[in-house]
Amino acid sequence: MFGMELLHDIDQNLISDIVKIDRDSFPEGWEHSEAKEYFSELLKNVRNIRIILKVNGRSMGYLIAVPHNEAKKDLEDDDPLICEDGSRFYIESVAILPIYRRKGGLKAMLDLLVEELKRMNLHKLSMHARISNGFSSFIQKTLKVTQIRRIDKWKYYNFEEPTDYIEAEINRAGN
Repeated sequence: MFGMELLHDIDQNLISDIVKIDRDSFPEGWEHSEAKEYFSELLKNVRNIRIILKVNGRSMGYLIAVPHNEAKKDLEDDDPLICEDGSRFYIESVAILPIYRRKGGLKAMLDLLVEELKRMNLHKLSMHARISNGFSSFIQKTLKVTQIRRIDKWKYYNFEEPTDYIEAEINRAGN
């Protein structure tokens, strides 16, 4: 059902697709104030792992992972317990349009991310995972979690919801 692609060539149509997916996937008011610039910067950074989920050739979801220490710089004021780790990637943003959720797309994108990390000889991930939509639970069931801690009112959810900060390992032979 799904097709996935590691992104290499970024154009304005792709950036617009991802901004729309993001806007349509999260509660009203959670949009990035400068969404086009934010996603353009993330997508154009070749150090990031950028994955698009497609259905019948149309973009329906995305996952963007960044080097953990780059995320740490942005998040340390809001999460002072986050530590440096140059051998880890951080899931910066992931979204799937609501009508395509719970159909295997998230697992497929996560599998492609794990495959790419292994290719880079990296075996660790981190993220702040939403609890209310089941993302934290999914990650806990899917990956080998090595650390988890709750933040009660997460700034990036408009202080409306808690988040779980998760660190996980991926095994070298398979996931």
